[in-house]
Amino acid sequence: FIFALLAANLTIYYKETAFIIIGAFAFLYLLLSWKQSDKKIKKLCALVILSSLIYLIVYGLYVMPKGGSFAHGKNLSTPFYITFSKNLLNYALITDPLIIFILLPLILWRLYKILAKREKPDALYDSMLFSSFLFILSYFVLRVQGAPYFMPIYIFTLPSIFYFLSQLLQVFFIKAIHKKTMLKICCQK
Repeated sequence: FIFALLAANLTIYYKETAFIIIGAFAFLYLLLSWKQSDKKIKKLCALVILSSLIYLIVYGLYVMPKGGSFAHGKNLSTPFYITFSKNLLNYALITDPLIIFILLPLILWRLYKILAKREKPDALYDSMLFSSFLFILSYFVLRVQGAPYFMPIYIFTLPSIFYFLSQLLQVFFIKAIHKKTMLKICCQK
């Protein structure tokens, strides 16, 4: 418990935007696992959320007045949609195509499954997935692009990608076997 709380706080203060992924994960996990989690997990999540909020308040009170900003992009006079498009293309084609071409469609698929198909969210993997998305989104809002920025999300993203892709492949594999079996049965008659 103490080690997890300490690790979360070190991460939050190590990288400016880490409070987003850590806080979002704790919030989503707490929300999605409320009925199943014991008091210790709920307390840990609440403290991590509180730590993230404290970081945001400290940043707003002490860093921003000294010249810090929530928008770190080099050219803030450029319209947002142009910077957003440029950053999306840079991340998709050069810096992190895995994140753009696998994570973002996977998020849309999970939203579809949860909202349209009423599938129960997976507390751990959906929390990891959606907090990763919020982390990515922060760099587009901040108008920042560069190779190292997405590195922290791989810890959150890869397990959820492997988990949900294995589910998808399993469904497709089962459907393919079922179709092949049905063809054999139909052809034998």
